[in-house]
Amino acid sequence: MRDAPTNWSDLQTLINQSTQNSDNDTQPQTTTATITAGQVERCSPSTATRHPPTIHLQKLCHAAPGNVACAVNNSRAVLLVGLNRINGTYSDHLPKSMHGVCPKALVPELHLKKKKRNISLAKSIRTAKAKETKLRAKNRREIVKRAAKYAKEYEHIERTDIYIPEEPKLIFVIRIRGINGVSPKVRKILQLFRLLQINNGVFLRVNKPILKMLNEVQHYVAYGYPNLKTVKELVLKRGYGKVNGQRIPISSNDVIEKQLGRLGIICVEDLVHEIFTVGPNFKKANNFLWPFKLNTPNGGWVKKGNHYVEGGDYGNREDAINKLVRRMN
Repeated sequence: MRDAPTNWSDLQTLINQSTQNSDNDTQPQTTTATITAGQVERCSPSTATRHPPTIHLQKLCHAAPGNVACAVNNSRAVLLVGLNRINGTYSDHLPKSMHGVCPKALVPELHLKKKKRNISLAKSIRTAKAKETKLRAKNRREIVKRAAKYAKEYEHIERTDIYIPEEPKLIFVIRIRGINGVSPKVRKILQLFRLLQINNGVFLRVNKPILKMLNEVQHYVAYGYPNLKTVKELVLKRGYGKVNGQRIPISSNDVIEKQLGRLGIICVEDLVHEIFTVGPNFKKANNFLWPFKLNTPNGGWVKKGNHYVEGGDYGNREDAINKLVRRMN
């Protein structure tokens, strides 16, 4: 260990001596000098306050050209200086960039990898967001076009003066009684209809098997033929979708598009149109809708034990189902 230098001239002399000694040896030599904070202040006042109390200066004789690094550990700083070889000899002075400047600490490789990863993630997020924004704008234009098309179709149906009304294709069924005294056959049919609770409602397609099953359970349900307004109000106000077996509210068109987009149903208007017209994808669209959970009707029930035509509540009430749904919605 050598005495610590008191100024830059002594520091240069120390480096020159270590260089001459290293030329006589075949193996690289390392010279270490300990410099106190006061000595550093006399050598370089502008950097004295930046260094810890003790600094070790190591000169590596056979380091790569221009190799300058600084590693900080607790209260010590190690400065590794590799001098350039010029015509077979080392230069006798430190780089000018080192005068009056505190060397920057090496950045750990883990931090560099993390920074690179964060930059890549941010770029991918920006790209995905821009793509999503463009897709949303395109979908909005398509939704407006489809809504106008459906409005014209519904208006044409309502304005027809002379016509033979077609047979209803859609039924809305509401369960009005509980489980007491229910036979196994009726319980199974209600389970197939997904009517597991009182005041639950579902849409069904009108066909022979459905009508036969409704005849078996008519004492436990009220049903009829809903109009466009009823279907739209139910979907908009009480609509919930089945997503991975969970009951998710239809709060945006994204919920519908993710589940039914492959079928061409990307918005609420498409879903309402598919249900009301009983389209080719009615089964999947109806299965996507969770059974509607309605309230007890305003004013209460009249008499659940009597048929609707007898002044009661159960059974087929045809178009009168719309008034009942508005009282329960």
